[in-house]
Amino acid sequence: MVLLNLPKNLKKLGWDIISTGGTKVALDNTGVSTIAIDDSYDIFDSKLESVIVEDGFKRRYL
Repeated sequence: MVLLNLPKNLKKLGWDIISTGGTKVALDNTGVSTIAIDDSYDIFDSKLESVIVEDGFKRRYL
């Protein structure tokens, strides 16, 4: 699946993937380990309102 290339490539580069419920389950089921966003509030000093990920597939970075 093309959409999986972005998180897989980010993991190869050493990035951690922080994800929400359904997306986390889908990525974990395909072998891309993720961190639940609920476990990540301390990283953002509890000021997390939303996380926006630029969709790389539109720019053909995959």
